[in-house]
Amino acid sequence: MKRLALLLLWLPALVGCESLAGNPHEEAEVDRLLAESVFRAQIDQAIVTQNTLYPYHFTQYGYALNPLGLRDLQVLAERYCRNGGVLNVHQGDAPDALYARRVQAVRDALRDLGVPAGNFEIADGLPGGEGLPADDALRALQAIREEELSESGPTTGILIGAPGGVQP
Repeated sequence: MKRLALLLLWLPALVGCESLAGNPHEEAEVDRLLAESVFRAQIDQAIVTQNTLYPYHFTQYGYALNPLGLRDLQVLAERYCRNGGVLNVHQGDAPDALYARRVQAVRDALRDLGVPAGNFEIADGLPGGEGLPADDALRALQAIREEELSESGPTTGILIGAPGGVQP
């Protein structure tokens, strides 16, 4: 996929600018292909960064991957073939039995896509890890805000974003 994107990005340099100058339809097609390849590369990078399959990647009330789920898993399979890693399959509100079947469907699909079983793990998680507890995040935001207020001098005394909403 990356090779195709690189080829499409370098295509104008390979064919030369002059060869397309006389045919606006060919020039427009090259522009379209370049834009499409950049857009696809951005989507693929987002999928890899997210690294998570959600309930909407499966058929409704089912365990089979839908077309979006298959497409995203194909992108992730390329990564797991090369680098390995942990794939998050978010359970959401699916019953345990359905979730177990979804996880098995993902394992089977990765195997069918050529990913060695030892190259990936499946976890019920969200992108970005465990994150920061809300109380800690609010305290950090309040400390930043108080520092900004002390640097800017006297204010009306209202703190926006303080725990519990707006406080005097």
